[in-house]
Amino acid sequence: EPTPEQRERMATYLSNVAGYDHVTSVMRHKLKAHGLSADEIAALGDTELLGQAYGFFCGGHDLIIPQRHYVPGALSSEQLASAGTLTPEEHFAYTAFTVHALQDLYGLNEHVKYVTAFQNWLKPAGASFDHLHKQLVAIDEHPFSILKEASNVRANPEVYDDILKIRTTRGLVIAQNEYAIAMAGVGHRYPSIGIWPLHGRIAPWEASEEELRGFSEILHAAHAATGPDVPCNEEWYYRPPSLKTPLRWRALIKWRLSTLAGFEGGTSIYLNTLDPWTIRDRCVQRLQDLREQGQFTSLRIGEETQVYPKDLS
Repeated sequence: EPTPEQRERMATYLSNVAGYDHVTSVMRHKLKAHGLSADEIAALGDTELLGQAYGFFCGGHDLIIPQRHYVPGALSSEQLASAGTLTPEEHFAYTAFTVHALQDLYGLNEHVKYVTAFQNWLKPAGASFDHLHKQLVAIDEHPFSILKEASNVRANPEVYDDILKIRTTRGLVIAQNEYAIAMAGVGHRYPSIGIWPLHGRIAPWEASEEELRGFSEILHAAHAATGPDVPCNEEWYYRPPSLKTPLRWRALIKWRLSTLAGFEGGTSIYLNTLDPWTIRDRCVQRLQDLREQGQFTSLRIGEETQVYPKDLS
C-alpha cells in the first residue's frame, strides 16, 4: 500500500505529463467499480484522484511495448514486427525508454536490489504473446549470476579483457561501431550473440546519448542478423547500484533453436546445434546483405572489424 507521500508524488508526476486526463477517467471508472457513488467520486480533487493511480505506474514489473504489431505494408499475419524490423530511430527510442524505466524502478522502494531486463521473442522463447516487448522486473535480491560474475571479476579483474582476446583472436567478432561490438557467444546453452559496449564499465543509465545510440545500433543489427523468424531471448547484464564490483554492462541474444531434453538434464552437458563460427558467418552474411540494401552502412562487419583489449578501457 503506497504511503500518502508516494501518492502525492504520483499525483504531481501525472499532472505534468500528457494523457493525465485519460488517467483520471480510468480512475473514476475504477472507483465506480469499487462501489463509490458518482457524488463521492465527483468530490475527489485531482490530487487525490491521481494518487489512486499509484498501482498502475509504480509496480515492480514494467513492459516496454513498441507501437507496431506487423511490419509496414504487411500482407499476412506472419509478418510480425520484430526488433530487427524497427527503424534505427525506433530501436533507439525503444532502448532508451528501457534504460530510463530500468533506472526508475530502483527508486520504487528501498528493497529493490536488482532490476532484470529481458525480451522474449516468440512463444518458443517464452513469450506469452507474439508482440515485441521488453520486460523489467524489480527483485529484492541480487541474482546468483550477478554475484557469481562479481566473484569472478574480483578474482580476475582482467576477465573481460581475457574474454575479448579469445573472441577476437578466433575471429568471432560480427560487427562494430565506435561504441559497441557484437560477437558470437561461447559457452552458452543456446547459440548466442553478445553485445558489449566499449570503453569504460558503466551502468546503462550512465551512458551518454552517443554511447546509448551506439549500443542500440549494434543490438539492432544483431536482431536484424538473427531474423524475425528465430525465437530468441535478449538478456541484459550490468552492475546494480548497490554492488560496488565494476561489472561490464552487456546484452546477450540467445537463439532458442533447440529444446532441452533428458541428456542435458541428466548430465548438465548442453548441446548447441550451431557452433560460434557458424553463428558468426551467418550473421556477417546477413548484415552484408542488409548493407547492400542500404541498412547498417556505418558498421564495420566481419573481417572489417578491429577490436583490441584497450577498447574496453
